[in-house]
Amino acid sequence: MVKHIIYKEKQYPVRVSYYALKMMAAEIEAENEKRKPENKVELPNATGSGLQDFGFEQQESLLYHALVSGHRAVGETMTLTRNDMEDVLDEVFMDFIKMIPEFFKGKEAPGAEKKEQDVTEKKE
Repeated sequence: MVKHIIYKEKQYPVRVSYYALKMMAAEIEAENEKRKPENKVELPNATGSGLQDFGFEQQESLLYHALVSGHRAVGETMTLTRNDMEDVLDEVFMDFIKMIPEFFKGKEAPGAEKKEQDVTEKKE
């Protein structure tokens, strides 16, 4: 699935994919090595839970890699750079945040449904 953001009156393809998550995680891990333990950023789980709650720097990383992934998916060359992400997010921040969960709808981790059923059964 590919979605689009509009920046400076141009549409750009976005895909929050395995590639985007992997590259963002690598950036977070590299930054975490420089941080004190209490300041480390927690990585999201496999279902993407928590991605919307990341700090601003992590959103820049995720958007950049999601744009790279989106451009690859549609066979276009990406003209935006990593340094452009701050300006892009100035324009599309809330649209991007709202878009993230759409990439994970109906893609729960194995066993997630069973755990939810177990909780419901115990309440009854």
